[in-house]
Amino acid sequence: RSYLLYVVAGGVLAYFPAALLMHKWMEYFHYGETPGVRLMAAIVCGICVVVSLIVYGQVRRCMNDKPVEVLRPES
Repeated sequence: RSYLLYVVAGGVLAYFPAALLMHKWMEYFHYGETPGVRLMAAIVCGICVVVSLIVYGQVRRCMNDKPVEVLRPES
């Protein structure tokens, strides 16, 4: 639960500098658009899904095999 809070807080905090930088960068193009809240929410949700799948895969491997053997090569 706390991890999800950090992801959401990071997404909210990163939105404003990213929008400012994107607006400045896109001024050189004819049709400049800043990223919307929906796009940033979709990116945060995508990151959460990818991280959740990675964690689930590791937990699943540790449940099926000996945890020491699974985690040893990664440390």
